[in-house]
Amino acid sequence: MRFTSIITARLHRFQKIALFAILTPMWIIYSLAAAMFWGLDYALTGKVLEKIQFSTLITIELFFGFIAMLGLMLASGAYTADLPALLFSSKKTILYIVLIIICFNIGNILIVLSITKGNATLSGLIEISYPLFIAMFSWLLFNEVTVNLGTSIGGGLILIGVLSIYLFNR
Repeated sequence: MRFTSIITARLHRFQKIALFAILTPMWIIYSLAAAMFWGLDYALTGKVLEKIQFSTLITIELFFGFIAMLGLMLASGAYTADLPALLFSSKKTILYIVLIIICFNIGNILIVLSITKGNATLSGLIEISYPLFIAMFSWLLFNEVTVNLGTSIGGGLILIGVLSIYLFNR
């Protein structure tokens, strides 16, 4: 009887998870999965940086990331549409791509340096404030405003969280 109740409980839990997955928009699932992988990445980065330099780790990450994304691009056939689009892009689009590359690399270097000088948990908790900067730059550069009561409360909580981490970990 005990075995049957365990199986029934697990099936019921699986049904709840399946229902959550069905009813939840994919962007939320992708975001949570990304957060999970970033969390694992930061925790592992903290340990690896005890053994090797940050520049070596970033080089390894970017090299294998390049190989993986090149394979994905070739397998999906995205290059057939994207290559002509890039070749005939406006100067503004090319500038955006250059700035994205610069920001991506500077951001990677700075977070790894932060983990090296502090620890992965605190660095990640502070870095989680980046949505505030997304909103700020989207507004400053593109005049896009997606602020409502919910996003304002969330942004305020992020600021309070960053301030709390700073004050209690000086």
